[in-house]
Amino acid sequence: PAGLTSTAASSAGSTFGDHAAHVEFRTLGNHVPPRCMEVHVKSFGGTTPGGRVVGILQDVTQRRRDDARLRQSSVVFHTSAEAIVITDAERKVVAVNPAFSRITGYAEEDVVGLDPDILLRISPGPESYISCLQGGEGCFWNGEVHCYRKSGTSFPAWESVSAVHDATGQLTHYVRAFSDVTAIYEAQQQLHHLAHHDALTGLPNRLLFDDRLKSAVEYGLRNNQRCLLLFLDLDGFKVINDTLGHETGDELLRVVGARLTSLMRASDTVARLGGDEFVILAGIANPHHAAQLAQKILEQVHQPIQLAGHQLSVTGSLGIAVFPDNGSDSQQLMRAADMAMYAAKSEGRNRYHFYADDMSARADERMHIEQGLRRAIEE
Repeated sequence: PAGLTSTAASSAGSTFGDHAAHVEFRTLGNHVPPRCMEVHVKSFGGTTPGGRVVGILQDVTQRRRDDARLRQSSVVFHTSAEAIVITDAERKVVAVNPAFSRITGYAEEDVVGLDPDILLRISPGPESYISCLQGGEGCFWNGEVHCYRKSGTSFPAWESVSAVHDATGQLTHYVRAFSDVTAIYEAQQQLHHLAHHDALTGLPNRLLFDDRLKSAVEYGLRNNQRCLLLFLDLDGFKVINDTLGHETGDELLRVVGARLTSLMRASDTVARLGGDEFVILAGIANPHHAAQLAQKILEQVHQPIQLAGHQLSVTGSLGIAVFPDNGSDSQQLMRAADMAMYAAKSEGRNRYHFYADDMSARADERMHIEQGLRRAIEE
């Protein structure tokens, strides 16, 4: 017919003589969108003058669109990197895609008819999403869950759950999709570690130590308990660093950091503030225990170290401040330990020194004299 073009055809015979034929074609027009048409015809009476042809013409445009969408959905289902699980209304598995088997280790034949929440030990369970899906068509839930593979190993996942309803609004299926976010978690943990730990020694850095010191001070105030802050500076480290090179100096710092950690309890904190400065936060019963700990630290630091073909030995100057005796907050306590460390260094090094009240007054007096001399020279 005019305005029509045949795109595909198949028939049972070359003529219509008592045979049926099936023809598909697409309409062409300047003012209407193309339509997909389907014709089923059959002849009666062959080519005789009284013969007839009976046919049915049907618009199958929507059906072709639906078929195309189904093919596209099938490709997405089978090639998606996310695990996809289709369950019935009772949450029993109907089908899973290859990504599900790759992520969980379960083949499709192993899981059909089972509840994925029980199989994968997903937490939180169905109670987390059932209420969200009761709003009808278009409702969905997504969130973080914890799952277990067939091997027994656990992994974090980001899951989305959607409900499927029929034409009458009756719930028929659930479609669940989840992805393994282990790599994202590991990257986040690595970034968190890098942000809060010294890259050279692996010890907590100033940021993390300040946070722990504030927490220890707050805990001490609430429970009327003491805590101890030790400030350690290595003596003569710059000479070793400049003479044997930075690599040897870095290895020396790593060894010292490991030695300090080995002396302390798991509840204590050893941190590197930068350069050759280390700080230690610990709980104590009385100042006598603080002196014993300080002496152990100095002896451990002074032990010979074999590095780069040389037997090296360093000493340390250690300042000690006790909370709440030497400061009511973390800043005051850090300042007190720092001043005590400089007092130990000025008295000959390789020793420890407790903070004394007159240290602050002497430090303030020295600062005022120095600043006054600077102004006097300029004027």
